[in-house]
Amino acid sequence: MSSHNYSTPNLQLAAPFVLVLRRALPTALAVLLCLIVTGFAAPSVGAVPLDSDRLARAVRASETPSVTARAAVLVDTDTGRVLWGTNAGRRLSMASTTKMMTALVVLRYAQPNETATVYPRDLVGGSTANLRAGERITIEELLYGALIPSGNDAAWVLADYVGRTYLGGVGDGGVPAFVEEMNVHARRLGLQDTNFVNPNGFDEPGHYSTALDLARLGRAVMSEPLLAEIVGSTRHTVVGYSPSGGGRKSVSHPVETTNELLGSYRGADGVKTGTTPSAGQVFVASVRRGDSAMIGVVIGSTDRFSDTRAMFDWGFATYEWLPLSARLFGPFVPTVIERLSPAAAVQRTNTAPSVPAWSASALVRRAATWHSAPPSPERTP
Repeated sequence: MSSHNYSTPNLQLAAPFVLVLRRALPTALAVLLCLIVTGFAAPSVGAVPLDSDRLARAVRASETPSVTARAAVLVDTDTGRVLWGTNAGRRLSMASTTKMMTALVVLRYAQPNETATVYPRDLVGGSTANLRAGERITIEELLYGALIPSGNDAAWVLADYVGRTYLGGVGDGGVPAFVEEMNVHARRLGLQDTNFVNPNGFDEPGHYSTALDLARLGRAVMSEPLLAEIVGSTRHTVVGYSPSGGGRKSVSHPVETTNELLGSYRGADGVKTGTTPSAGQVFVASVRRGDSAMIGVVIGSTDRFSDTRAMFDWGFATYEWLPLSARLFGPFVPTVIERLSPAAAVQRTNTAPSVPAWSASALVRRAATWHSAPPSPERTP
């Protein structure tokens, strides 16, 4: 089995920003000026030597993140394009990142203000929101309990309630019905290498995902306003009530996030951690800085927060997100826009001691090479 490192995603016109290599930006601007001034004729020039400083910067740009994880991937949030990865298609246990799918399926059926009852069968152990049997808590509050402290009890209550109320589950059959719908929704989202056996991420045979699928799942969570708000919160108090005599008694459960990047890494805004013996440390992380946004995933890490910081540091140092104006390019729009597209991450500049000077014809040839897709993520059963 081999691992793949990605750096050049498939290109297509899909978003209002073009993603280019940060260190290639001055060259790119010079190329565009050359195109306009020369009328797209190729100037007759020789090789331009790289001075030592330019060569050092080019070498640094070619470095890739060093991570401890068994599998990892970094994607552009808005387009889903792979910026870098290793073993991104390898099927592995994913621990409590499972709860991202639990939350998505819950919101496909239940309204946030619906109320669910906590049953003894829902108190399954492991990480917890400290719920108690008999408590009645809204769906929204249960989502906070499942996603912020990674409460297995809250996730099980949600699955139990939605499975019985909306998916035909009876008695203890609520959770199995819900898990079946999790797998249906995985297919809807195009997660071809993901399968769920439970709603909270316990290690079980057949419960697996890949770094690439978890990145797609993380993008889906961040596109839901309520879920994005929840996973971006560092603390919350889960409130509900329990019947008491002829009335009700309020209950509250303070919870804190397991995501250590929130508040400590600039732009961090989600999404979910997980840890089990089989999965190791798992983390789906989201960072947005203005128009620049990435999701990083690590599975089987020994230091998930350092790993994701390293990936994001590399991503922000290597790529630049730029607004694209069609009027700037005039009649050359169909060619340049397609290849230097807003969905594109432009391949690294040549790090050889000397490179040919750029010209209009050279740009077209180079752009054509950018149009090729990276190797497909390896699928390992």
